[in-house]
Amino acid sequence: GGLFGFVAYRSSWRWRRLAKAYATQEDMPAAKQWMQTVVLHGSGIAFNNYRGTVTVGVGHGGLMLRALGPVPSPFHAPLLIPFQDIAFTKRNWFLNRGVWEITTRQVPDVRLIIHSRTRDWIDAQAVAGTSRRHPAPPKRATSATWPN
Repeated sequence: GGLFGFVAYRSSWRWRRLAKAYATQEDMPAAKQWMQTVVLHGSGIAFNNYRGTVTVGVGHGGLMLRALGPVPSPFHAPLLIPFQDIAFTKRNWFLNRGVWEITTRQVPDVRLIIHSRTRDWIDAQAVAGTSRRHPAPPKRATSATWPN
């Protein structure tokens, strides 16, 4: 009851910060991958690991993220981050080598970590969607901003 709700609320604070800028009511686009891992972090060593609990979508002009769980969480609104607000940087993060860090224009102090295979999929979807007015993916440099 109350304790579980408090813990869920408290542990969702980074997601809620992103939701203040990027919450959406849009449906998940057809181009999506279920059960992806996304890590949210800021300064210091604290982070929130959404291991296998995020659906990642590409559409509506951006990157869409929807947290899954055993029960829907009122603290994890779906996010739609416009491509023009996204910057990717290749990182070695803790024991994860070659992952991609996403920094957003509106909430730069909360960063997202995704696996390289997720980034590859996002790029492939964006390239496939360029004819549908999606921006082209960034170049595969160590640090890139979308769009270049």
